[in-house]
Amino acid sequence: MQRLLIEQGLTIARELYLGLVIDRAAQRPVLMASPAGGMEIEKVAAETPELIFKEYIHPTRASRRTRLRRSPSPSGSKARR
Repeated sequence: MQRLLIEQGLTIARELYLGLVIDRAAQRPVLMASPAGGMEIEKVAAETPELIFKEYIHPTRASRRTRLRRSPSPSGSKARR
């Protein structure tokens, strides 16, 4: 290691989860978002799965912006158009 950078710690106002993972059962990528978590997303999935929003991505088709627009935003508000 040649350089170590240290930054001031900050209070986190709210934590969101955003992930792009492979759904093995569906055999395709899925974009997941949740306003209810970060480090404990497995707990959110077990206790309140309705707070996890999923958008499956077809590997040979481009994503449609309209589908993403009508999905709830991770902050819980309506998605912007």
